Amino acid sequence: MSPAKKSLFNMVLVLSALLIVSGAESRALGVRFGQPTPTPDCKKVFGVRPGDTCFEITQLFNLSTTFFELLNPNLVCNGMFVGEWVCVDGTLS
Repeated sequence: MSPAKKSLFNMVLVLSALLIVSGAESRALGVRFGQPTPTPDCKKVFGVRPGDTCFEITQLFNLSTTFFELLNPNLVCNGMFVGEWVCVDGTLS
């Protein structure tokens, strides 16, 4: 096999390996290609109080963590501040 063909073959192998790894990683991280992200429609909000955490809010309003995160896609739980409005009831479309 000529050196050019060997180089091309090696490049194809490397690219194939990268494609396989990226596909496996996207599944492990929960990244879904081709599936639309649900759009939240908030019906009720709650003002964060001193000491509130996302977990406490989900418990207070009997919400699953997943549903709470989908209702509040831009919320950073470690960065919540007093008076911040979070959605505690709504629908996803």
